Amino acid sequence: MTACHPFPADLAQNFLAQATRALCDRPGETRPDAEARTRQMVHTALGFEPRDGAELMLATLIYGQMALILDATHEVFHAETAPQKHRARAGLLALNRALLGTMRELRLQQKRPLAGQDTEQPESAKDQNPKPTAKPEPPHPDPVKPKPTPTGQAHPPSAKPARPPHANPSPDAAGGDGLLANFQKTLAALHKISPAAAPPARPAA
Repeated sequence: MTACHPFPADLAQNFLAQATRALCDRPGETRPDAEARTRQMVHTALGFEPRDGAELMLATLIYGQMALILDATHEVFHAETAPQKHRARAGLLALNRALLGTMRELRLQQKRPLAGQDTEQPESAKDQNPKPTAKPEPPHPDPVKPKPTPTGQAHPPSAKPARPPHANPSPDAAGGDGLLANFQKTLAALHKISPAAAPPARPAA
């Protein structure tokens, strides 16, 4: 792709004047109609902001193709016979494709760099703008594992709560040991009785 060389202002005006005589000067039209069509062509071409002769040529060509499309459309709607309509319709479709192709070419030409403009980035600038590196992901923490019990060490037995003793155990709860203790207390009480109170001994036979 070649570079764009801007058009001087006087050459651009001369080019537009020639395009005006070719596209806007039509027989049988009044002067106001010709001037109105001239303003349309100039504003349409300059609306694409052409920078050099190639872009200005494509911009004026787009206006001329649009004028031809309008004339072909008029013929399609005013044709008297079917063959005339068919020919006018075929020509209209071809003009539409040509117009779209010219507009695509103009967009490609407008992407050209200006003459003298450095399009490549110098090596020093490339070194100053390093490519961004991917941010490393944080490491995932390892799950906490339970500590193993050393070999040969027994687990301490679980201590059971001591059962509180009864303050006053009943004789039934004491069992046979409680009855024996009561009997011994009764005998001890009998030995402590005085001799006067004891019954007289029976004489020996």
